[in-house]
Amino acid sequence: MKPTILLGGLALAWNMALGAALFEETTTAAGIAYHGAGWSAAWRDYDNDGDADLWTSNHGGRPTLYLNLGDGRFQAASNRRLQSAVRDGHAAAWADMDNDGDADLMEVTGAVLGSGAGANQLFRNDDGVLTDIAPQAGVDYPLGRGRVPLWLDYDNDGRLDLLILNQSRADDKAPSALFHNEGERFRRTGPETGLALPRTANDTFAILTELQGGLPMELVVFGTFPPPFAPRIYDYASGRFQEVTASLMPRPYGDLFDAVSGDFNGDLRPDLLLMRYRYQSDLVRLDDHRLRAGLFNNGTRVRGLRIHTDGDLQLALHLPTVKWRFDALKLGARQTTRAPERTHIISGYFSLSSRDPEVRGAPDLGPARRKAVYLWFDADEQVWELRFTSESWAFLQLEITSDRPIRQLQAVGFTPPEPLQPVLLLSQGDGYREAPLPRLPSCPSAASGDFDNDGDLDLYLVCTRAIQNRPNQLLLNDGHGRFRRVNGHGAEGTHQGVGQKAAVADYDNDGHLDLFVINGLGPASPLTRGPYQLFRNLGGQGHWLEIRLEGVRVNRDGLGAQVRLTAGGKTQLREQNGMSHYGAQDDQRLHFGLGDAQRVERLELLWPDGSRQTLQDLGVDRVLTIRQETAEP
Repeated sequence: MKPTILLGGLALAWNMALGAALFEETTTAAGIAYHGAGWSAAWRDYDNDGDADLWTSNHGGRPTLYLNLGDGRFQAASNRRLQSAVRDGHAAAWADMDNDGDADLMEVTGAVLGSGAGANQLFRNDDGVLTDIAPQAGVDYPLGRGRVPLWLDYDNDGRLDLLILNQSRADDKAPSALFHNEGERFRRTGPETGLALPRTANDTFAILTELQGGLPMELVVFGTFPPPFAPRIYDYASGRFQEVTASLMPRPYGDLFDAVSGDFNGDLRPDLLLMRYRYQSDLVRLDDHRLRAGLFNNGTRVRGLRIHTDGDLQLALHLPTVKWRFDALKLGARQTTRAPERTHIISGYFSLSSRDPEVRGAPDLGPARRKAVYLWFDADEQVWELRFTSESWAFLQLEITSDRPIRQLQAVGFTPPEPLQPVLLLSQGDGYREAPLPRLPSCPSAASGDFDNDGDLDLYLVCTRAIQNRPNQLLLNDGHGRFRRVNGHGAEGTHQGVGQKAAVADYDNDGHLDLFVINGLGPASPLTRGPYQLFRNLGGQGHWLEIRLEGVRVNRDGLGAQVRLTAGGKTQLREQNGMSHYGAQDDQRLHFGLGDAQRVERLELLWPDGSRQTLQDLGVDRVLTIRQETAEP
């Protein structure tokens, strides 16, 4: 699809003030239909037709490659184009690993909660056919609990290397690993690189960004379990990785679930947004008769509920990621086992009456460390009691409906959590300082981009509780790193599932950044499975320019480059850092919103090998490919 120049209409700021939405959902119209567990999404023009295509991992199923037809619609690629099996697919990332001009893809795979094996997939793109070559390339790494792959050229030899981030296993096998691209194969590196990747670390994702005032970019490695887990920042300008965290971070930060970088305050230095989220027990009252709960148990405390009603109950238990059966439901003082009336994969459904003698009397839980759910009715207090025990980490999700009103609802052994707030770190001198953000609900994931084309980077946050989705948030930037929350923006999302990731691309080539959202976070169950959603940016009057880099002396993607654009007297910075964050990859075209500017005065490129390139007096509202000049730096 060719770029469209938008003429006429009110300025976006006026549209937002009048309550007009910035986004509209186009999922169905685009031909995307999926409801289930998510995990990751990655945008890239994989077939070089000028339109961004979309990869989704479909956690526990067969991945999908959605081909962009160029008219706003997508079509799932055929088995001929994508040769992949059903597997525990996690995050994926596109890159031209062999510098042949088309995008290849790496998808990492889990290992059955660290107790089994599952090979990663490295798809080589051969004229539009994706073939898994991970075993012969040496990156299948089957014992790894793969979380996220990250492409980088750490030795600047023009070939993209691969960092695989793995969650730790109980047997300490297959930790995170750095693989050097040798051409035909990848070689797992060792201590010679200086990159410390402890076997016991829960490394879950990493990003590239320039934090010290010069290229190459720094590597920032993040983890989620156990909290607190501070990010680790590595400088590799010397060819060896050296940790520089202490000189840059104001303090340690834990519970980090995602991170995005960008120049949020306009000082031409990248800043950081750290998203904080924690899997923890939660309890939600849906109405006078219904409740929903998610109970996490790490083997140290009993979790439970106290439900003040004398009604009969309909109970749905969902047992994701725990190896036990529904005979773990124990009723009353005698701990009578009750079989479910029906089951579906990980779900069991029960009907329970307060008049049933089997449910009467409190059980003796004792040490209560085996995996079990105990349920009983206290006739004197007219209260149903539920307790969840486990000798190891486990998660129980449940829904309860009472035929009589629930007078009161209490959590036992936990307190419903207050939302963890994200941290905005703005560059200041040689380090970073914390800057304020609006008070926000619990939001595990973020994406950034100039969504209103006014010349600064905005934020989109995917928000949820452990067992109930929350409206996603749009924060518009005033150009100085101060953000305001916008209501009625049109991409609030769905109440179904649990919000997980967002990935950004201009899928219809109209110069306005669109959003793809996954609603399938956490252990898969009917409560956490949700739909994919595509939101089209309705745009405004702001002009734009999108840039596709083509390296010659460096890697073909130009990964590691920086671009500075001056238009209307304002200079902006963008980085080609692969556009990956936790479980999501934005399209690698660099998007600049230009506001009222009708020409680009100057465009400066700094390539990873230190060479510089300058273009002047450029037109706007178009996609521009810039090929690296071949002169020596």
